[in-house]
Amino acid sequence: MMIRIVKVILINAIIFLLYSCGGILETPIKEISLNHNWLVKSANDSINLITNIPNEIHFDLYNNKMIPHPFFGDNEKNIQWVAENDWIYEKEFDVDSSFLTTENIELVFEGVDTYSDIYLNNIEILKTFNQFRQWKADVKSILQRSKNNLKIIISSPFVIENIKEMNHGFLPPSDSRVFTRKAAYVYGWDWGPRIVTSGIWKPVKIVGWNGPILKDVFIIQDSLTDRKAYLTAKFEIYSTKPAEVTLFVYGNKQKLMTETGDQSIDVKLEIDYPDLWWPSGLGDQKLYKIDCSLIHNDFGVQTITKKIGLRTIDLVQEKDSLGKSFYFKVNGIPVFMKGANYIPMQIFGNDVDTSKYVRLINDAVESNMNMLRVWGGGIYEHDIFYDLCDEKGILVWQDFMFANGMYPVDSFTLENIEFEVREQIKRLRNHPSIALFCGNNEITEAWANWGWKNKYSIDQQKKMEEDYNKIFHKLLPNLVNLYSPQIPYWPSSPQFGRGDKRSNLEGDSHYWGVWHDEEPFAMYEQKVPRFMSEFGFQSYPSLKTLSNWFDEKDLDYDSQVLQNHQKHPKGNKLIKKYMEREYIVPENFAEFIYVSQLLQAEGIAKGIEAHRRAKPYCMGSLYWQLNDCWPVVSWSGIDYEGRWKALQYFAKKSFEPVILSLERNDETLNIYLVNDKNEWIEGYLTFRLMNFDGKKSLQAEEYFKIKPNCVELLRSLDITKYAQVDLNAAVLNIGFDGNVKVSEKNFYFVKPKEMNLLKPEIKITIEKEENHFVLLLLSDVLAKNVFVESDIDGSFSDNFFDLIPGEEKRIEFYPDKEEGNISFTVFSLWDILKDSN
Repeated sequence: MMIRIVKVILINAIIFLLYSCGGILETPIKEISLNHNWLVKSANDSINLITNIPNEIHFDLYNNKMIPHPFFGDNEKNIQWVAENDWIYEKEFDVDSSFLTTENIELVFEGVDTYSDIYLNNIEILKTFNQFRQWKADVKSILQRSKNNLKIIISSPFVIENIKEMNHGFLPPSDSRVFTRKAAYVYGWDWGPRIVTSGIWKPVKIVGWNGPILKDVFIIQDSLTDRKAYLTAKFEIYSTKPAEVTLFVYGNKQKLMTETGDQSIDVKLEIDYPDLWWPSGLGDQKLYKIDCSLIHNDFGVQTITKKIGLRTIDLVQEKDSLGKSFYFKVNGIPVFMKGANYIPMQIFGNDVDTSKYVRLINDAVESNMNMLRVWGGGIYEHDIFYDLCDEKGILVWQDFMFANGMYPVDSFTLENIEFEVREQIKRLRNHPSIALFCGNNEITEAWANWGWKNKYSIDQQKKMEEDYNKIFHKLLPNLVNLYSPQIPYWPSSPQFGRGDKRSNLEGDSHYWGVWHDEEPFAMYEQKVPRFMSEFGFQSYPSLKTLSNWFDEKDLDYDSQVLQNHQKHPKGNKLIKKYMEREYIVPENFAEFIYVSQLLQAEGIAKGIEAHRRAKPYCMGSLYWQLNDCWPVVSWSGIDYEGRWKALQYFAKKSFEPVILSLERNDETLNIYLVNDKNEWIEGYLTFRLMNFDGKKSLQAEEYFKIKPNCVELLRSLDITKYAQVDLNAAVLNIGFDGNVKVSEKNFYFVKPKEMNLLKPEIKITIEKEENHFVLLLLSDVLAKNVFVESDIDGSFSDNFFDLIPGEEKRIEFYPDKEEGNISFTVFSLWDILKDSN
């Protein structure tokens, strides 16, 4: 291993000496950023403003005080005209005369949203029609020394979509957006606004180079053992004419003569005693930095650096007596996937705030997650997202950007999709976090179960089915197999809809009987699939978050302005209907928010734990959804401003590596221990039956030893044996005192609305640590679902927890920034039920 390291250092030193001693003077690539000082105007010239790239037109109009913020109140309704307009971007720029002498010059747009005509010095050089692609044009013969004029006319998508619909002959489900390769969610979703974006949403630059150019490097893992990793670095080179070059990678070099045009060159490399990359919770996330260099004696050195993780990943689907398995093996070990569905963090795709990405991925790790599903109605995320997932051990289920619609194709559209998907696969394939490429979101289910077929003729149905197969059963799997064969492909999520009995027996499942069909939360314990890739329930965001986006008069359940931030047609009614089953419905809006979050948290935690108890039959639980793209009543566990709802705290506990999990079956309480660790668990299962005032009527313990990576039923208790106590005012506290930390469980015999809670006196002791506060909480009686809030923003280690009488609870609070004085308030379920007790 030491010899290999020394060899790599020596090779890098040689390259450095060539630079510094004049053997190689510079990199062959020169770039000029064109991101600053653009003139933007409406097509009728009524609006003019100056902006920088990346941009989005609504974002610019707001920043220039030409429209109100689209998220505030019901402003969304009043800014629809923006997307109906065409917008013109113009920029003048100069270049050095030396730049004009380079052999090759390209103008590169990393992302345009979406339809545009692009002119340089009054010559049309590009037409764009896909938000998810890069666009390049050879401008060597057009570029001039000074006063270059670059003009982009971005067209409203609506007129173009209408023309495409007429040419197609009919409108496929679900609407005209299926004609455009653009983020679907901006057209409106049941958790997002209709703000159809437009702009140059990624950087623009001019690139010039001489001689051969290194376009990409793919690090292929040929084989992996404890002693050695055998890899291939696949160099993709473009050259206008044959040239002698040297390729360097990880201590290996290869000299060759390039061919004219594109070519691929393989260079073998080895890593001795490799450290593996593991998902969060199973091991470290070792990343190897691989510098891949192309050296030309006349034109210099070009280096592409790849950070790779060495790991194997397999999607295992094997027939068994019940159907077919669906689980991921990482480094040969079956892994239960714990996580959520991720949607874009913002409507305005140019608004990339690194700190928000860091916070959200850290939140996922803090919540004991190991997988996020990047949903197919959004965007292929920015590089920072995947880099963070690599670093933090979050596996990514990556949908291609197709969702909830039958996408029509012809040869031109297929070619457009092929460019898009190939580019994205090649961009993402070196990331160890990528676990799966999935064709689309819910299209198979929708076509089979949502009544779409009934609206069309037999010929139209046949055309749409043929188009579907061309994309998702031919083009996409072929591209994945060609450009990233070691990452599994899955055509559609889910494989079957919930109306198909096979949905719980094979493939992945989206279960929406709870919520859409108004089934009780108990159905989560009956409808357990092989891999739950979607299930969810709504709640309101924090009152602090809502207060930043609404006038105080509109902070009310019945507010029509607030209703504009509830995009599900039955959303508020469903929340209230489910709430009535379990809780007393508060009239106070702040209390209503609190109970809505408890309702969501209890329901989704029930689902998560049902999935985990079913291991290895079920091997994944991804709830809908992790985050929001605007302030909204939604299924998220973390609201738009980054505040955790009760769900996120409950999920954190339900996703812990080792959990106690309770299942009530009529008058029987089953107590399970779920162990995701590859180690034995031993210790004492403890029981304490007590009244809400802390008086104990039962206390016992029993020793257990549990195998690694398994689920074990520890005890089944007959609840009727506890009839000697007032079950409306009693709790069964269950713990596990052993060689690993296991969170306690509190079992309540009745629904919250039936509990006879006592008024708690909660004392808080606050201790200041170096970068956080420690809060010690103590209650004289049982305090249920204690919610602690601070007057400044920050994150709590736990919240919405129960306080057992006389037992101190320690939590930590990390403020977002240093403040002077800080205060905390405490709220519990008693404050809701007090009038009924």
